[in-house]
Amino acid sequence: MKDSCTHPGRYDELKSILFLIEKIQKNLNEYLDTKRQLFPRFYFLSDDELLSIIGSLDPNHIQGYLQKMFDNILALNFNKLEQNFFYAQGMISLEKEEMNFLNPIECNGKVEIWMSNIEKEMKYSNRWITKEAIFYYRFKQNRLEWMRKYIGMVVLAVNQIWSTWEIEEYVKHIVKQGCPDYGGPQFSEILFFWSVFDTNVQKTVELPPPHFFDFRISLYNNFSVNLIK
Repeated sequence: MKDSCTHPGRYDELKSILFLIEKIQKNLNEYLDTKRQLFPRFYFLSDDELLSIIGSLDPNHIQGYLQKMFDNILALNFNKLEQNFFYAQGMISLEKEEMNFLNPIECNGKVEIWMSNIEKEMKYSNRWITKEAIFYYRFKQNRLEWMRKYIGMVVLAVNQIWSTWEIEEYVKHIVKQGCPDYGGPQFSEILFFWSVFDTNVQKTVELPPPHFFDFRISLYNNFSVNLIK
């Protein structure tokens, strides 16, 4: 061992090997940085994780890292066609809700390219589905039937949009008509959901009787009139 370490030129040899390793590490970091620049969500992954993804030819290999790159996304729905062509057809949330893409994305070639295309399709499909949900809100159906057609994220967003509009219209009605003779659309929705979920809800929480909402409606109306005066 001692003879090996004290062999003439050994120090220079080890020094050149160390320099070569540092150069390889630098080039590797630059290579990974180009991947991260093309798909910035790769910055959430370590070098080892990113190398594992790049080195795999199977698109399903990325499934284990999706939760690090995207919030609340459990998996992508891949479909394998002939000649080993993979297409991403949708995404699945941690709650097991699935949103299908309007345009399936081909997942072959450089991973940073098709992952960027998938991210764009996520935004496009989500925007289109949300617009559709806004348009068909309670169209020839009640609100509960409408809610069952869409994923929770879309339902929450559209509910906020329509609730804001309904409240604004109700306030305009108060300003023009004075004391309103109805509880507004929000209260009718509460009474409707009470009638649908009454049995299941009472098993888990203690809720006031239905006539309690009549009291709340009259109290709200009186408050609105005093506010205007």
